[in-house]
Amino acid sequence: MAWPPRAAPAALGLLRSRGGSLCGIAGRLFAETAVLAVPAAAAGWASAVLLLPEGRALPAALASGAVALIACCALPLRAVYVHRRPRVHGGRDDLSARGPPGGVRSRTSPVRACSPSWATRS
Repeated sequence: MAWPPRAAPAALGLLRSRGGSLCGIAGRLFAETAVLAVPAAAAGWASAVLLLPEGRALPAALASGAVALIACCALPLRAVYVHRRPRVHGGRDDLSARGPPGGVRSRTSPVRACSPSWATRS
């Protein structure tokens, strides 16, 4: 599965179209990512210190912080890169270019289309 999910670019595009700045969107994504990444990095550092007491705590803390910083910055930087320029809406991907199923396009009036078949025979 690709990250971010398919709905995320649409939601970010909606924020951007409603006046959201790139800094605001990046800050929001940074905060959302930091909610998970910082406690995970702290738990990783604490488990490393507890499991290997003879190891050095300062380099482990710096490495853990660097990993958390990279994890927190990756998604906002990608979002800023993708949404830096407004794009014109393309075609809808939920519509088929071929037309209706069966390939027949009807030119009948709505009344005739809704009437029973025996009433429209000539």
